[in-house]
Amino acid sequence: MKKMKKNTIKKFLLVLFPLVIALILLGILFANPLRRSPEELRQKILKTTPYGTSLEDVEKIAHGRGYAVSVSREAGFLKQEGSVQKTVGVQSIRAEAGDYWSFPYMVSVSIFWGFDKNGKLVDVWVWKVHEGL
Repeated sequence: MKKMKKNTIKKFLLVLFPLVIALILLGILFANPLRRSPEELRQKILKTTPYGTSLEDVEKIAHGRGYAVSVSREAGFLKQEGSVQKTVGVQSIRAEAGDYWSFPYMVSVSIFWGFDKNGKLVDVWVWKVHEGL
């Protein structure tokens, strides 16, 4: 009787343990804020760097988040949505926010800030690139 009870407990633990690990991994996986839609990310970014924020302040914030940042004081960024392409601003910052897996693709997330001639923020664009295996 005791042996049967031990076997039942072992079987239960063999099923429960992988299930708990899978739930933890799924929680970590879906907790990544980069998985949000580009528009949701854009709205969140605009709360931290609202229109009119200086190029220098945006650059400090982006570096503070650990992003790889490149600044152009000579050109805006090329916004590419669908078949429409337009240059935004006359100065810009590009930040590589990170990557995540969305099987079977790796998704890279970049953030672009465009600034006017006075170095004030005029627009933000979040660009996601899906790279296949």
